[in-house]
Amino acid sequence: MTIIESVNKFLSFGVATIPITYRDKRPDFKLLPKDAQNDPSWEVFKTILPSQNYLNKCYESGMHNYGVVTGWNNLVVIDFDDVREYINWLFWAKRNPATQSIADHAYQVKTARGVHVYVRLPHIERSRKIGKIDIKANGGYVLGPGSIHPTGIEYTPTKSTWCFPLINSLSEILPAALLIQDPTIPPVISSQTKQPDVWDAVDNPFTFQDDLIAKIRNKYNILSFFPNAISTSHDNRWFMACCPFHDDKHPSFWINTHRKICSCMSGCTPKPLDVIDFIARLHGLSNREAIIYLAKTI
Repeated sequence: MTIIESVNKFLSFGVATIPITYRDKRPDFKLLPKDAQNDPSWEVFKTILPSQNYLNKCYESGMHNYGVVTGWNNLVVIDFDDVREYINWLFWAKRNPATQSIADHAYQVKTARGVHVYVRLPHIERSRKIGKIDIKANGGYVLGPGSIHPTGIEYTPTKSTWCFPLINSLSEILPAALLIQDPTIPPVISSQTKQPDVWDAVDNPFTFQDDLIAKIRNKYNILSFFPNAISTSHDNRWFMACCPFHDDKHPSFWINTHRKICSCMSGCTPKPLDVIDFIARLHGLSNREAIIYLAKTI
């Protein structure tokens, strides 16, 4: 499949692409539109799909790479930056039937050092890097199949079917123990606690106590996760902070300390979150996994 055929294919799925310099990972600024400061920028393609004419102009020479803009239709690309980490994931997936099904069907692309795995979520997901795994989500991009890495290696699809499976949380495709190790978030559980090998960890049976959820909600104050939150009411009931789920320049995340719930006014959270929902969303866990994680300190 040629580059122009590939970018058109992504366009048919409602996913934007951007022109990248040949044998490079950086955008081709000569082909990008100008922003409000009259500087070339690809920011517009985070919210507006490129036109067919624009794509034809960008790739008519055939000497370009292209970037797949993640976040469109909640597209997430799991970038295994080391083939050994990808192999570890495949072995782990074999012990988890739901993950094995995703591994069998998800569109995958062999990169210069590892593999990209394409999935979708029902909500906006944030980008971050955990160890040798890059989670490319809202506001990011990856080199698309057919692009040439600076080393000369071509990004090659390993599957002919373009399937981006819809998963409920990242923990359906990656171990919860790995997602909790996110270095961008201060750990709720002491970092001195010995962590098991994430690829060998096996979920132990867990019995919910009747009052466990109430204990968790009473122990953890959502406001404690936002040290820079600003009070917007005289009784310290309402606070505003920058949303952790999107690139928030102006605080749009509200916290109600009396009801112990929070939400984003920009639409990142379709419904208010309590502390369990918040931790689950922040780390990409299911609510059950978030409860298990938080219950360790009760």
